[in-house]
Amino acid sequence: MIDTTKDKGYEVSASAMSSLIHLGRNDGLLVGPRHPSYGKPEVKK
Repeated sequence: MIDTTKDKGYEVSASAMSSLIHLGRNDGLLVGPRHPSYGKPEVKK
């Protein structure tokens, strides 16, 4: 079993994923069909 409480990679993975996904920007990843925002019009800020 993997100990996730002491794994530094596990600690930073959430912030790394949020840095990769920028909804509504050109420099981020597209949302897939399982994402709640998939198929909805883009909201411009």
